[in-house]
Amino acid sequence: MSTFYIAEEIAIDRSSDDVFAYVSNLTLDPTWRSEVVRMDVDGPMAVGMNMMEKSLFFKAKRLDTLGVITVHEPSVCFEFISTEGAELHLTGKREVVKLAEQQTLMKYRLNTEYNGSTLATRFTQWLYSSWVKGYLKRLKTILET
Repeated sequence: MSTFYIAEEIAIDRSSDDVFAYVSNLTLDPTWRSEVVRMDVDGPMAVGMNMMEKSLFFKAKRLDTLGVITVHEPSVCFEFISTEGAELHLTGKREVVKLAEQQTLMKYRLNTEYNGSTLATRFTQWLYSSWVKGYLKRLKTILET
C-alpha cells in the first residue's frame, strides 16, 4: 500500500467568508468537482458530521466514500477522514486564507492510500493533482461570476 499527498491552492477574488461558505457546503461539491455525482450529509457542517460522497471516475468507476468531519473552524477550515466502509482511506483539508478584503487563497489538501505499484501511485497522484487544479479553476470561475 502506497500513500500520496496532494496540495493545491488558488487565489479567488471573493471574500474569505463567501469562499468558505461555498466549499464547506459539501452538497455543492458536484458543481465544482467533476467526478462527484452526489454528496449527502447528515446535518450542518460541524465536527462529527457524516458524509457520503458518490463519485464516478472516467465515466465508469463508481466510488462511494463515507467520511466524517474531524476539525471545523468556521470561516477558516475543515478536515475530514474516510470511515469504515469507504473504498479508499483518505484524509483531507479545505482551508481559506484572507489575502485582502475581496481576495482569498483556497487551499485543498488530500492524503490517500493507494493499492498499486510505485509507478502506478505516482501516475495516479499526478493525475488526481491535475484534476484538483481543474476543480479549483472551476471553483474560481463559479465564485467570481
